[in-house]
Amino acid sequence: ALLKAKGRSYSSPFPLPASGPVSALDIISLPQLDVFEPLRFDLDSDAEGAEDSSEGKEKGALFDGLLPREVKLTIFAWVVWVHEIAHERLINASPDCVIAKTKSGSVRWTAHKAGLGRNKWVGRDRGIRELIKLGRVSKAWRDLVFDGQLWRQLDLSSFPRLPAPVLTTLAKTAGAFVTSLDLTGHTRLAPETLDSIAQHLCLNPTPSHMLPHTQLTEINLQGCSSVTTRPLHGLLRRSPMLERLNVKGLKAATNVTLDVLSTSAPLITHINLSRCLNIDAEGMRSYFAATIDRGEALRVKDLRVSGLRRVDDDVMEKMGRACPELEVLDLSYAKDLHNSAVDAFGPALEWNHRQESILLTSKEAGRDPGDPTKYRRRITQLRHVNFSSCTLLTDIAASHLAHAVPRLEFFEMGGVGGDVKEEGLIRLFKTTPWIRKIDLEDAADVGDALIQALTPDPSSLDIVSPALPVLVDGPAPQPGHALEDLIISHAIGVNNDALLALVRGCTRLKVLEADGTRILPGTVKEFVKLSRERGMRDARLVAIDCRSVGDGATNEIFSLIRPRVGWRAYGAKKLGYLDSRDDENAESVVMDECDPERVVVKTFYTWQVVDQVKAVREKRAKANKAAGKARDRRNRTSDDLGVGGVGGGGGLGGARMRWWPGAGGGRSSRFAGAGTPTILETGPDREGCILM
Repeated sequence: ALLKAKGRSYSSPFPLPASGPVSALDIISLPQLDVFEPLRFDLDSDAEGAEDSSEGKEKGALFDGLLPREVKLTIFAWVVWVHEIAHERLINASPDCVIAKTKSGSVRWTAHKAGLGRNKWVGRDRGIRELIKLGRVSKAWRDLVFDGQLWRQLDLSSFPRLPAPVLTTLAKTAGAFVTSLDLTGHTRLAPETLDSIAQHLCLNPTPSHMLPHTQLTEINLQGCSSVTTRPLHGLLRRSPMLERLNVKGLKAATNVTLDVLSTSAPLITHINLSRCLNIDAEGMRSYFAATIDRGEALRVKDLRVSGLRRVDDDVMEKMGRACPELEVLDLSYAKDLHNSAVDAFGPALEWNHRQESILLTSKEAGRDPGDPTKYRRRITQLRHVNFSSCTLLTDIAASHLAHAVPRLEFFEMGGVGGDVKEEGLIRLFKTTPWIRKIDLEDAADVGDALIQALTPDPSSLDIVSPALPVLVDGPAPQPGHALEDLIISHAIGVNNDALLALVRGCTRLKVLEADGTRILPGTVKEFVKLSRERGMRDARLVAIDCRSVGDGATNEIFSLIRPRVGWRAYGAKKLGYLDSRDDENAESVVMDECDPERVVVKTFYTWQVVDQVKAVREKRAKANKAAGKARDRRNRTSDDLGVGGVGGGGGLGGARMRWWPGAGGGRSSRFAGAGTPTILETGPDREGCILM
């Protein structure tokens, strides 16, 4: 059969009339309901029972019934993050930037606003408080708020007065999720409370052949003075994954604590045992010897034992063998530390051939130049060395570190005294091209030679070198190119020319403390000018007790400096920092102490500015107080004469009764309503006082 194909249709495909103007919107049906009315969901009823739900049946909340638990926890976590981000935005905002506008004016973060009681809790701390408050809404929300996934970092250092039941509840609900415990400043933390916290943080269940243990990697108990030794050791024994420990100043930490760390915390990298009176060099010797006997090495990179007693050569030698990866060493206030002990830390040992070493001549090692003996020293990983207030040390100790600390960035040897000479320090700093901070306070014998050794060659200023220790092609950068902080207070042998060359040559110099030196006003002005040109924030120059720096030294740069480093926080309220954002009219005192662009210049005369601001504020407060008393006195006089005050009428008939709280029109006038009786209204027909 022949099939005939369908011909082409010439009709319009749209079902619209052919005549008259027709819009495409004519075929769209209009909704019967208001498009702005929110849709209603009923999560407690299915499609068949939807009609019954309108008869008063409770409807489930969208948040509790629709969202999965993971999304709910993310939302609660954002409660803290939003507060933290908002506070950072306030702090980092420029003075001209307005974050928001309210009826009372623009919202800016100022020193006065930060000192208000309502801003005591800001950022993360406020977010945590709001999160805890959300737990009062319902049991379901309480279960979400105290979910362990939100409390991995149990940082309660900002809430030192939390009662023991709250601490126990947090530890119990967070459980094994917690990886960091920070209870800094909890002076009332009882031993039984810490023991209970340690038990609640343990994994459950635990294999029978293992001691119950936590997943803590960081513990900070600094300031927990009520803690005893037994619960502290119990917590450490339950923390095999511990990496950071801070028990600074705790009497509960003893030499036995180091034995517990040796057996229970093999992964520890940061230890702070400073000012622990019950720990001495014997405990450190035992800790290092146990590791060496096992043929192992500690992973410790940061060791702070300030105030350690009875340090000798053997302890330092074992420290060097047991801690090959050590980067930070704090032995400040170790009164028994000798130069020979520092020398015992550096020599390369035959037992460990994996460590890098260097062979030095007697002259390079700081010994007799005529001695043909060669000395091999171990190249350490040290970046920060603190020997401050070790009164038995001299510059020879610094000489023993030469060529052994090529990555050194921070060197502190302040408060040692006049036994520190230039020779050993120069030998050390010539081998440390990445040095960033040097503290040589009270080193009276230091002179221009040391300053010149730290000043880069002017011809190399155009070469941009990295500020941190990195592998570079070609020769190493010159010492001083990365110098940021230099403290040479009371170095009377340093002249102004050397300091001026240092300020110009060290392009990253941010802090210079040269009080008691021969610095001149020209160098002060040059430091301020260069700091502004280089964009340094919070730059600081200390020139107290410098005879040549007088009142006129800061007159020309008065608009570029400030006397103190101010910050905007509730804790700085009593310090009374002057902030230009507060629009405070402090007479002629215009130094903005909270402006990071201004250079802090501390001299005898700039410190007087602080006293002037304080005097202006006290005078203003006294005047305001006197004005307030005079106003109250006038109000009382008006009341005695029967003349209405601010809150009463203008004549006798408008005067309020004395027994009424609003009488006199003073602070209590807001309590006086329309029904308040007047003097003319009292009579036999008027009811007296009614006791409710």
